[in-house]
Amino acid sequence: MNWKLLLTFLVTVAAARSALGQDVEVDTRSLGSAYARLVSFEAEPEIAAAAFSVDSDTEQADDLEIRTAKLPFYREFELDGAGRRWFIQATGSYLDMEETLRLDLAPGFTERLDASWEGFGVLVEGGLLFRLSDHLALAPSFGLGLTRIESDMDFSSQVLEDVLAPALDGVLYNWDTLASVVRASLALRYDRDFGDWRLKGSGHLSGSYVDSFDESRRFPGFSDEAGSFGLKLDASHPTPWEIRDDPVFVVGHVGYTGFIGSNRDELGFDGFGEVGLSLGLRTYTAGVLGILGSDVSGWALQFNYDY
Repeated sequence: MNWKLLLTFLVTVAAARSALGQDVEVDTRSLGSAYARLVSFEAEPEIAAAAFSVDSDTEQADDLEIRTAKLPFYREFELDGAGRRWFIQATGSYLDMEETLRLDLAPGFTERLDASWEGFGVLVEGGLLFRLSDHLALAPSFGLGLTRIESDMDFSSQVLEDVLAPALDGVLYNWDTLASVVRASLALRYDRDFGDWRLKGSGHLSGSYVDSFDESRRFPGFSDEAGSFGLKLDASHPTPWEIRDDPVFVVGHVGYTGFIGSNRDELGFDGFGEVGLSLGLRTYTAGVLGILGSDVSGWALQFNYDY
């Protein structure tokens, strides 16, 4: 079941039972995989700073809005004289997610709930670069991360909040937690010049284990696995322009990111494509990408240290 629909279902059931004066116990274990996917999505270094709009599949909810910001760092070091290298990359991340739910409690009487989730995290990875040929390299890596995520909800009426609070406050909303991320990734990188053109391609497969801890009082916590794969291709070419005798390059980007595992569609989509352009010097570029996929659209900012 889509986690947005499950949230709406739980809220509706809680409202009905509370109105009848019954005690309500909410089982949120089925939401744990959605929270784990959310944390993994935030920590993913391959996903750039972006804004996603996820199509709602129910009239009871507006489109889910997800915004991410990333601060990346990447550096390579010589390992020995055989051409092998090791690398370290770190990513500071921010995520904001919002959705509006509507409860039709009676004919002509609709209440609105504005749900939001906010996350801050950091992921540090280290890995090795094994040169397979002059243009192809294999890059396994391992990383550890930490994320703090908070949930909040605003109600359209105090009456509705008073009805729902005994069952859901601190369980489905108004909670916070820390979560650890253990991530392993295997990437294949390609880099080759064709005259004035330079092509850089990559493919990666990664898996993460997410485990919450230090939860707020009523929040039950979560733990689950999340996986993803990605394919990207960049093509750069010098332009007639120069900055301080350095040529300005134009770079075309195309790529696809897909989620794998049983919780792959818990955010309302299981993958997205990207296409866009960047401008910059040989070592720094910046640009914009369009995002499009089944049930999702948006845009992303592209920053590269060295294309």
